[in-house]
Amino acid sequence: MNRRNSLEFKHIETKQLKDSYVVKLVVFNPSSQVQILQSLEVYKKTPLKNFFLQLIGKTHNWQPIRTIWWPTEDEDQLEIRYFSDEFRNLYVEGIKVLMVSIEGFIDRTQYKFHLKVSHDEQVLITTINGSNTQFSHSFHRTYYEK
Repeated sequence: MNRRNSLEFKHIETKQLKDSYVVKLVVFNPSSQVQILQSLEVYKKTPLKNFFLQLIGKTHNWQPIRTIWWPTEDEDQLEIRYFSDEFRNLYVEGIKVLMVSIEGFIDRTQYKFHLKVSHDEQVLITTINGSNTQFSHSFHRTYYEK
């Protein structure tokens, strides 16, 4: 992993629609090395009810959830887009907006977004309950070597 070429991955906002909600994320690519978006997996934090696992400190699990995602240049496009519509937006040079459609209603649970690109991967753990996100007051990054 080349740490100088690492992407930045942030939550912008979440909008409730009729029976689903759309999460708007942004990917910043500060390097001169172009990245290509490969996949986005989304997980929801769920509490564990197993007493013995709680005794050893495991209090939650990350449950994969069904989502539909697409990169876009039109941030107001809340309708689901397909690969044939947006394949050109898989190419990340600078800034790229990602939209994620999730069935149901916005809640206060934590979500984990696992983004894989051609030369890197990023994990973002955040709540999505606010329609707008404030700027961070602190920042910490941990690197894991494979």
